[in-house]
Amino acid sequence: MPGPSGRQLPGASAARAGSVAVYRTIANRAGQAWFALSQPLSYPDVRVYYRAWVE
Repeated sequence: MPGPSGRQLPGASAARAGSVAVYRTIANRAGQAWFALSQPLSYPDVRVYYRAWVE
């Protein structure tokens, strides 16, 4: 994955063969992460975990 300077970060990757759960303190940001992973990056199973911060 490119870092802020556009360079590849060493060891930065995520397997696409499984579930990805995103959570944030603000639901709007979790929704943005969900969209980015599921639509442009085509991850097959992305879910938002809403209760993460409460627990």
